[in-house]
Amino acid sequence: MRSLVVSTVSLVLCVWAGNPVLLAQTPQKSITFQGRLQTSDEIYVVKSGDTLWDICQRHFGQPWYWPTLWSYNPHITNPHWIYPGDIIYLKPKGYKGSSGVVSKWMGSRYNMDSNKFGMVVRRYGFISPKMVKDAGKITHSREEKFMFGDFDEVYAKFENFGIQREQQRYTIFRVLRKVYEPYGKKRLIGYHIENLGIARMVKKHRYVGSLILEKTYKEIHRGDLLGAYFEHQSFVKSRPSTVNRAVRIVAVHRYGWDYYAKWGIVFLDAGARQGLKRGYRCKVMERNDPVKTFGKDKKYYPWEPFGELTIVSTLENTAMAIVSGSIKEITVGNPCWFRRGH
Repeated sequence: MRSLVVSTVSLVLCVWAGNPVLLAQTPQKSITFQGRLQTSDEIYVVKSGDTLWDICQRHFGQPWYWPTLWSYNPHITNPHWIYPGDIIYLKPKGYKGSSGVVSKWMGSRYNMDSNKFGMVVRRYGFISPKMVKDAGKITHSREEKFMFGDFDEVYAKFENFGIQREQQRYTIFRVLRKVYEPYGKKRLIGYHIENLGIARMVKKHRYVGSLILEKTYKEIHRGDLLGAYFEHQSFVKSRPSTVNRAVRIVAVHRYGWDYYAKWGIVFLDAGARQGLKRGYRCKVMERNDPVKTFGKDKKYYPWEPFGELTIVSTLENTAMAIVSGSIKEITVGNPCWFRRGH
């Protein structure tokens, strides 16, 4: 049981520093735009009825300039959604004026260079089949109850009872569903679980242990499982990756949900054995046109990043991660890239 580590997450509060930069000034001509700023203003406050098209016509004399203006304002996630009071930057950061606007495209509208921090309350997780097999189980209780809560006493059996110790603490969890590979042979790779609370062994008998439920997050039942204890609140800080690796999202933590967005919890098909560590970040990638389907030449089109994951915890061959950023929905099967130094 000591080797059993249960990864779980439920509520995420994250703060980060750093502003996305989508266009950067460069002395080498890369993309030259014909529109030039015709007013002395550097910022514009949106008024009722404004569109980027109208603002470009007013300040640049060219409404078709709106994609470039949008690129100067990464805080605008959708060019159709601007509201009275919003700030529009009419010049890119560091712009000093020139005979034309010369800018270099930096790869994507989505940038992932910000420094992220966060406190994670761990309520859901993903564990291997072996971890479920080795887990202890709450079997009985002297309490005349069907459901248990804080400070109730229960009895539990363990597969490896000999190594358990009095005063040892455990994480109580419940299996929610089996998780299979979303591709290939679709083999069983683990179980989606819910973290229910904390228990402590107060007395070790010959074949069973007496445990007290120190803390519960919801009702506990006979049949719920016991794994190695871990801190249920932890501080996560991003750090540079030391590996180059492509992985896939194999599950999300809410059963029945097909799509996820920022602060959602997902599970990856690689873990500590593959070099992944807590705090590593990866890009969620796609090669897709949402309007027109690619034909046989799809392989010739580039992969584009549209989201970011930050690893919260790792097991031997799996990892749990937070969606720390996204500009569209994320789903099972999406490829993710870890890059050394990112």
